[in-house]
Amino acid sequence: MALSMVAGLTRDDRYKDGAKRAMDFLAGPYWDFFLGGFFFLEEHWTCLAAREAFLVFADEDHAKLCIDIGRFHHHLQHHEGAPFDDYVGGVGFTAFFPPHTTPTASRAEAMIAACELAQKIDEPADDLREGVRQAVGFLMHNQFRDEDAYLLQDAELASGGVIWNYLDPTVRIDTVQHACSVMLLGAELL
Repeated sequence: MALSMVAGLTRDDRYKDGAKRAMDFLAGPYWDFFLGGFFFLEEHWTCLAAREAFLVFADEDHAKLCIDIGRFHHHLQHHEGAPFDDYVGGVGFTAFFPPHTTPTASRAEAMIAACELAQKIDEPADDLREGVRQAVGFLMHNQFRDEDAYLLQDAELASGGVIWNYLDPTVRIDTVQHACSVMLLGAELL
């Protein structure tokens, strides 16, 4: 991702070539193993890198990899009709454990990048947009507001923070960073 960003800023072919080689590896040999086509767990960074790389050298294979990653993450979300309404939009593997906001937000960042790339290569992305919409709703539901932060030591300071999950109301900086990114980019996309 950094190589693509620097290549876009400097127009230096060395960075462009390095970014292209890295993305070619991520879109090819990196997944060349038995279960490679079945899961994309922490690959939201690959999707963000693919979006940046597309601005520099517009490779459709990289865009398609990101779209596949975004769709995988959308399938991990709890959807309308989930056992608990509070879970809708959150990423999780089962209703027995509440979804966490940071993984939900980082995967939503990937879905946003996938939507943007799908638009660039004229691929339908209504499913991804719906995933982003649900994720934004989930994140906003988990954000402290003035009216529900009154029991906290400093309600004014806590307002706007996003909890880690329903069982642990800790506000972590990575949670807030990813959630804010999704809220801002999601609002623009939607």
